[in-house]
Amino acid sequence: MGSGAAGMTAAFTAAANGAEVLLVEESDMVGGTTAWSGGHVWIPCNPHQKAIGVVDPPEQGLRYIMSLSRGLIDENLIRSYIANGSEAVSYLDEQAGTVFYAVRDFADYHPGHPGGLPGGGRTIECSPFSFLELGP
Repeated sequence: MGSGAAGMTAAFTAAANGAEVLLVEESDMVGGTTAWSGGHVWIPCNPHQKAIGVVDPPEQGLRYIMSLSRGLIDENLIRSYIANGSEAVSYLDEQAGTVFYAVRDFADYHPGHPGGLPGGGRTIECSPFSFLELGP
């Protein structure tokens, strides 16, 4: 359900593993909230940060999210998100042919919070040119 980054990733992964997939989107535009955000996805410790000189230890991303959540989010879920987000980006780059890159100087929304990155790197974007060869 939904054609944003999560829905498309789930659909691609299921199809790549042999499932028959139907992608359903409520809006008249493909992309869901990911399209609304300009195609940006926020992934701490992503594999493309190194290319722009960003070091992002997992504990720093965890500290940032937990500081924003005011203790209302299960810390184990956030640890899982941080641990697996990078793997998901690499999987899409390798298997789906996406070309993600870390957006330089795109600060976290609240960079002054503990663990925030004022210099950017956690926001990634997928080059639109990576999809030109996919075809029907």
